[in-house]
Amino acid sequence: MKHRTFIALFPPPGIRQKLTEIQVHLQSIFREQKRGTIRWEKNEKFHFTMQFLGEQDDATIHHLANDITVRCASIEQFTIVIDTLSCFPGPFSPKILWIGSNPPRNRLLMELSSTIYEMTSKRGIAREGSLFLPHITIARNKGNIPPSLIKKFETVTFEPIEFLCGDVHIMKSNLASTGSTYTTLFTIPLK
Repeated sequence: MKHRTFIALFPPPGIRQKLTEIQVHLQSIFREQKRGTIRWEKNEKFHFTMQFLGEQDDATIHHLANDITVRCASIEQFTIVIDTLSCFPGPFSPKILWIGSNPPRNRLLMELSSTIYEMTSKRGIAREGSLFLPHITIARNKGNIPPSLIKKFETVTFEPIEFLCGDVHIMKSNLASTGSTYTTLFTIPLK
């Protein structure tokens, strides 16, 4: 059986609550936006996607979980700093509003990303898109956003948020008309 899967890091509940507070502030900025064009992500879905794996069979997922478990046994837990707010693909037609990490401030996170990519590529799983940019999706947009709202969005600041990364998750994603739901397949601790 095949599953739509990805590898992720989830901030702890207290950190997700801080991210929710920033999200609530952003909702107030986008209040005048046309109703229904922005869908705000739920707090329990806040995560860093380390790599989207696509449709994978049970055997591949188990082998990959074993590979990551062996490798993570020698990787020390590390701190992730969340300090950036931005959007994809850019401010002129944003589809994703996100909060994330500045790669130079998060060297160990970037190294973990490279390690995961190395392991998945050995299993024949190609990386989707460009290099890893550590981000947590906080909203998805389907319409045009006026430049005035984007300017307000770009001026939002917050104190950097830090948390200890202690594990990696292999997740299954089920798509539905109401959005996706996640199920944890494997939780792999760091050293």
